[in-house]
Amino acid sequence: MPYSLYDLLEGAKPSIPGGLPNVIGVNADSRAIVAGEAFFALPGAKTHGYSFAMAAVGRGALAIVTDRKSKADLGVPVVVVDDVRAAYARAAARSFAPQPQTTVAVTGTNGKTSVASFVRQIWSY
Repeated sequence: MPYSLYDLLEGAKPSIPGGLPNVIGVNADSRAIVAGEAFFALPGAKTHGYSFAMAAVGRGALAIVTDRKSKADLGVPVVVVDDVRAAYARAAARSFAPQPQTTVAVTGTNGKTSVASFVRQIWSY
């Protein structure tokens, strides 16, 4: 199902000549891009994801969303946002909707599988 990149980036209304494409999903891993997705170039501990933008385009990314301005022409629309991590989180939530009303995380050394099983059984009852 294609998504309007404008809708996925709600709140960020970029002025891109020719507009933004419809995409089939979002991804922040340039090695795992599927043709038709938007690549979100996130800052990393050692390298910024924008370093991999060309590789993402080579794999079929239809747009790049980043927090870095660049003069390089990648051949696809580049959307610059203030907080690319927040934009990625919102876009992922919109493309994988509906989200569950309640989520639970179980951490610790022992008993995680049992606790997760108990919670599932309680909520299934």
